[in-house]
Amino acid sequence: MKYLNLIETFHEWKEVNHLPATAIALWFALLHKSNKCGCKHEFTLPNVILQHAAGLSRKQLDAARVALIEANLIYYERSNRVNQAGKYTLLLTDYLGQQKDQQKDQQNEHAPVK
Repeated sequence: MKYLNLIETFHEWKEVNHLPATAIALWFALLHKSNKCGCKHEFTLPNVILQHAAGLSRKQLDAARVALIEANLIYYERSNRVNQAGKYTLLLTDYLGQQKDQQKDQQNEHAPVK
């Protein structure tokens, strides 16, 4: 999915779902870093880089990450090694796919019978 489409989809998602401002800042930082590494939906990123990019303390980062995980917007896999970055997966593409499926179902319900 293209960068701008992800931003638009995220804004649509936020219209019907609540998310703290820190989680919103983290999501945009993750999206930006994903875009910089070639729009990969799965990538690794150190906490210190994310903290700086999102303007969050370590405690805020941890809480914002939990909020994004609970909202099913990201998947996070913590590294088993102490000084190794965790792995992030952006899941908003799943939401967009569900929305398109719902729209198709609604269109099929209202389609004239031949």
